[in-house]
Amino acid sequence: MKKKEAIELYKVLNGCKLTGMVSSSKMTVLNNLRKLRPISETYEADVKDAIERIKPEGFDDLMKKVREHNDAVNSGNKPTMSGEELKEASSVIGEYNKEVNDFVEKILDEDAGIVLEKLNGVNFEKFMEANDIEAGQLEIIYTHLSN
Repeated sequence: MKKKEAIELYKVLNGCKLTGMVSSSKMTVLNNLRKLRPISETYEADVKDAIERIKPEGFDDLMKKVREHNDAVNSGNKPTMSGEELKEASSVIGEYNKEVNDFVEKILDEDAGIVLEKLNGVNFEKFMEANDIEAGQLEIIYTHLSN
């Protein structure tokens, strides 16, 4: 299982109800959540850290300047940046976004290193009955938790 799948599954499972399920099946879901949570939390912390560490010197000031320019233009006032300044800012922002996206994609593609417990057919059905889940989210759960 890739980290991307583990994070998606954690988000979906974390919002689910366990009403009507037998205790052993509830424990299966809870044990799976326990395995998935650190992956999700570590991912969020790593991305937050990367966003700050990859940020080039003066990036926050550049973003402030671009926002002020856009606000001025949108409100019908005179632009505050020249075309050349905007082109350079766009290049810096684009390169930063590419570096962050490459880092995030690399993390999401890594193996999560976990094995999840499965729910048998009857208990998976009880799990579905207890939750009003969109088809896409149900597919994620079905792929990883159904026998």
